[in-house]
Amino acid sequence: MSGHKVPLRAEANGKAAILDRFGPGEAVTVLARSNEWVQVRNERTQREGWIAKKRLRDEAPEQFEKPVKPTISPSVALGTAAIAKLLITASIDAYPSSCACPYQSDRGGRSCGRRSAYSRPGGFAPLCYAKDITPEMVASYRASH
Repeated sequence: MSGHKVPLRAEANGKAAILDRFGPGEAVTVLARSNEWVQVRNERTQREGWIAKKRLRDEAPEQFEKPVKPTISPSVALGTAAIAKLLITASIDAYPSSCACPYQSDRGGRSCGRRSAYSRPGGFAPLCYAKDITPEMVASYRASH
């Protein structure tokens, strides 16, 4: 996949409803081909639709592959801000959908805002901001890592 927020459409035309959006390097299976369109299935979500042929690549270029998260040596002492960042990232990654925090965007590209899990009472309570991290969380992280 090339480009950011590549639209997956319900039909093989540029005015059809957008079902989803894909990021660079997203894996898809080709189901059918048309002149300028390719019907695909997303490997992760199993959602099917049409993508403009020019947006597909046979193999993911190296710059589009998922970045590898750096591993931190236990001998390196992390500051409170770095630990807070790690805890927030882990919390957002653990959320099963796309709107964990208000500042994120949903699959349709719209701002999550008040629809985010963070903004709704009950259920999931992701960590989104540094103010959500307590000194006890930092101490617990340091003790376990």
